[in-house]
Amino acid sequence: MSAQKRPTAAGPKSDDTVANARRWKKIALGVGAVALLGAGLAFVTREPTPAPAQTATEVPATPPGAAVVLPPEAAAPAPSPEAVAAAAVEAPRAVPVPAAVPVRAVVPASPPEPELAPEVAQELDEAEAALEMGDFSKAVSLANHAVLAQDSSRAHALLTRIACRQGGLGKALEALSKVGARDRPGVIRECKERGIDLE
Repeated sequence: MSAQKRPTAAGPKSDDTVANARRWKKIALGVGAVALLGAGLAFVTREPTPAPAQTATEVPATPPGAAVVLPPEAAAPAPSPEAVAAAAVEAPRAVPVPAAVPVRAVVPASPPEPELAPEVAQELDEAEAALEMGDFSKAVSLANHAVLAQDSSRAHALLTRIACRQGGLGKALEALSKVGARDRPGVIRECKERGIDLE
């Protein structure tokens, strides 16, 4: 008798191998998809790389005693002709102010002295003669009598000169206060020559 062939178990094993291969292939595809998805999320959410910080340009220190050269300033733009014309119209013109004229103080002239009465003029002439002769008491008496008759600058000038001859500064100053401006310079000069300063 010829030997019968036994069925082998190769068929079922080969089916399991194919199924396992397909299962691993699906798992590999899933893992690859998950990896790709994770890489995409990481690329989107990654922080931008900070730009490199700019380093400050170092300015060389100026040695002591050296002149510092500043950069030239930009020239201002020239005004337009329209602006110049508008400024010329709007700018007020300066009004010249006349120079102040110095005002000189005007000294009022003393009023003219009234003409002396003939008898008063004669009495003053006699007093002048007594003064020249050195008779001071007679000269003072005649001059005072002339003042009582008619008060005048000439009579007070004569009394001032008599006081200077006698050396009486107080009497001379008292009499000088009543002497007119026209007779005052001559009286002061004569008294100063005799050592009495009335200024």
